[in-house]
Amino acid sequence: MLKLLNALGITLLTLLFIILTVYLWIIIETKLRLKNYPEIFSYKFYLVKENANLKDINIDDLIIINENANIDNGDIVLYLNTDGTYELARVDKINSVSVLLKKDGSFKTNTMNSSVIVGKASKRVRGFGNVLHILKNKIFLLTIGIIGFISIVYVQKRQAKPKQIA
Repeated sequence: MLKLLNALGITLLTLLFIILTVYLWIIIETKLRLKNYPEIFSYKFYLVKENANLKDINIDDLIIINENANIDNGDIVLYLNTDGTYELARVDKINSVSVLLKKDGSFKTNTMNSSVIVGKASKRVRGFGNVLHILKNKIFLLTIGIIGFISIVYVQKRQAKPKQIA
């Protein structure tokens, strides 16, 4: 029982450490390096916050964007819109200077300069935003830390108690 409780405490504190490390990385990327989205190597992470009007992409999906991928017709890309926001759209037609973008189920297209394309959507993690909402909850983080700390302290105290001889 003590081994299980000790393992639980170590696991919870390790999870808390990983979460805090990821938060620190995001803060460094977005606040100190002044990037719009955190990135690692040539991948950016885009969280869908509003309806993208694209098949199979929902609010709170995490989209992994590859900045160096070749873009073809039909690919989903992240681009910088004229109003300064980032959006996802499907490539309808591409040439060396411009890209014709559209949303699924719409006949309206936007012709954009190729330089506004951030990258190609290479992977999607369904509903990852929901997990992020839970992990951002300070009460949740505090609870993990307290349970982990208490379980480790309890195990250490139980192991340190001398056994009484009758």
